[in-house]
Amino acid sequence: MIKIAICDDDAIISEQLQKMIYSMEEFLHEEFHVDIFIGGMKLYEELKKGTEFHAIFLDIEMPDMDGIDVGRKIREEFHDEITQIIYISSQSSYAMQLFKVRPMDFLIKPLDELQVKAVVTKAYNLIKTGNEIFPFVVGRETIRKPISKILYFQSRARKVIMYTTDETYEFYCNLGDIYEQLKANKFFFIHKSYLVNYNHISRLGYEALVMTDGTQLEISQSKRKEVRELHAEFERRV
Repeated sequence: MIKIAICDDDAIISEQLQKMIYSMEEFLHEEFHVDIFIGGMKLYEELKKGTEFHAIFLDIEMPDMDGIDVGRKIREEFHDEITQIIYISSQSSYAMQLFKVRPMDFLIKPLDELQVKAVVTKAYNLIKTGNEIFPFVVGRETIRKPISKILYFQSRARKVIMYTTDETYEFYCNLGDIYEQLKANKFFFIHKSYLVNYNHISRLGYEALVMTDGTQLEISQSKRKEVRELHAEFERRV
């Protein structure tokens, strides 16, 4: 079952979106459970209880707590980098403000049913992909780690150090081989010794970036143009 939240201060739009999402169950062969929250504060209070959702459709313009603030709470207060956030707005001028929240997509009001269905399909595929596992060997033990929890890799001599949201691992491997395994999951080189997960970048500058754990990593001069191009490509997909 896929758990989805809709957060909008307009009950009519919320119910309309809920019906569109439920209409996708047969097409995707998946059961959905969709909760509606009228206002950002109500969703925030529910999240504080530990309630989790696979995806959240989040209106931006709300009087009590706007969608950008709720998104920041999800990423920064709850340290949740996994939940897919889809913003909803009557305006399309929020791109720079939304980067730190790392939304999956953006819908413009009035809602178009075909666009909503396309976003639901995309979210469903990402949720399923987020459950993918990266297996690696430390000593004689094979460890399986969810790809969604990997921040970045660093190569050091013949070893690779893998930094995740909860632990750090060191093992023998070639960074190029790891890249071939994970490039479809938005992993890319920012330096010959660093392979990063785009979904865990909180700030991106020209010479350096900051990961969601606060680590700052340098972008090598030879990679700066390529990194900017990849960033633009990934953002076009949103």
